[in-house]
This record gives sequence, structure tokens and C-alpha cells, in this order.
Amino acid sequence: MDNRTETWLPILLHSGRFSGTRRCKLHQHDGAELVLIEKGHCEIEIGKLKIKGEAGTLYVLPGKVKHAQCNLDLVSTLYITFQHDAPFDESPRTLEADKCISRWMEDLCSMDETIHTGLDQISGGILYSLLQRINQLENTAQKRHNLHPALERAINYIENHINRPLPLDLIARHAGISKSHLSALFREHLNHSPTAYILDLKMTMAKRLLRNLYAELSIKEISASCGFNDPNYFCRIFRKHYQESPVHYRQRVIKA
Repeated sequence: MDNRTETWLPILLHSGRFSGTRRCKLHQHDGAELVLIEKGHCEIEIGKLKIKGEAGTLYVLPGKVKHAQCNLDLVSTLYITFQHDAPFDESPRTLEADKCISRWMEDLCSMDETIHTGLDQISGGILYSLLQRINQLENTAQKRHNLHPALERAINYIENHINRPLPLDLIARHAGISKSHLSALFREHLNHSPTAYILDLKMTMAKRLLRNLYAELSIKEISASCGFNDPNYFCRIFRKHYQESPVHYRQRVIKA
């Protein structure tokens, strides 16, 4: 890794795990801190500001600012402190961690426990991805904040269940509106029908799975992963969407 690359990768300062009910007294860190609650409920105090969290909550805490953690029951957390050159908002806040954030936090803690030489070069890339994912989730949330609440519920449901069949009446029920209202909201805000929106997501996922040459998934397995019960129907839809079959697309990717 050259010196130019090393300067923009964030640096892991410290990481660790906590499990217990005791209060974590007032303290501060040189760098920003991320705290992921894996179990229980707690409240982080920064001056007069009190921010509550539960399992799945990720805290973002600024560096050089005193804070305390009051555990409301048995709490388990992962925490890391870091320094960064690239822009990153350190203002105190929470967000809901996804699987990527949880896995990368665990990876960073495990690496810090077991790797004692050259850790910066390895951890920097994971930490950079972690910060980018936080930015991505918050930017997406900000964009969706302006959407109709029912449409936001529908999109969240679709994205969380994209590997299943998604009939419109089911989506509408989870969004708390009628099918006709659902369709109207999609066209008004996204200029797409719900069906077209879902299909675009499924086809994008299919291309990603087809490009994963190491997994060696069959067309039937990819079809099922994208929520299609009939592989032949999946192939017809894929061909209509991309003007080539899934098999031809995969072969073209291999040759490239």
C-alpha cells in the first residue's frame, strides 16, 4: 500500500466488547466512536443530551467529547474509536445498523484482538467501508424522509423481502393503504409502477448473483433467490429486461 492510500484510510485506534449492567462513567476518546448495541437497552449521556438505544442501534459519538453510558438492563456492545481524514459527520446520533455494519464491527473487534502486526493496513479498508455504509444509509433515509409515509413503508418492505414473491396486495397491506393508492403513490413520487420498481430491483439482484462466479449458483438457485418460483419465467423476464438470457449474460461476464 502506498503512502497516498494510507493517508486517506481511517485509522482504528481502539476496539472492544462490553457486557454488563454497570454504568460506564463519564469519559472521552481522542477519536470518534461507534457503539453498536447487540443486546439490551441503554442511554448515552452527552451533557444534557440523552440518547436512548436498544439492540440493533448504532451510536455515532464525536471525539474529545465527554459522555457516559447508563445501562438499563443487561447490555452487550461492540465499540470502536477511530481517526479519519475523509469527511465524516461526527455529530452525536443513532441509526439502525444493518447486517453489513454489524458484521464489519465484529470483524474490526476480532481483528484487533488477534492481529498485532500490520493491523492498520487491513482494518483501514473495512473501517472505510463501514463509514461509507453509514453515510449511504443516512443519505437514503434523508431522501425517503420526504416521501409519503405509506410509500416509505412499502419501499422498506419490498427491499427487506426482495427474495420473495411480492404481490401488490401484500405490499399495500403492510403499507396500510389500498392497492390503487399504492400504485398512485409510486407513479407520483417515483414515476414507476410498483411492479416495475420491484422488477428492476429483482433484475439488478439477478445480475449481481450471475456475476458472482465463485458461488457457482445455478439458474434455478438464482431464480429462487430473486423470488421467482419458476426458473423458465425468470429467464423470460431477464431476457425481456436485458435483451439476453441469464446464461449468455454470465458467459459474457466470464469472457470479459
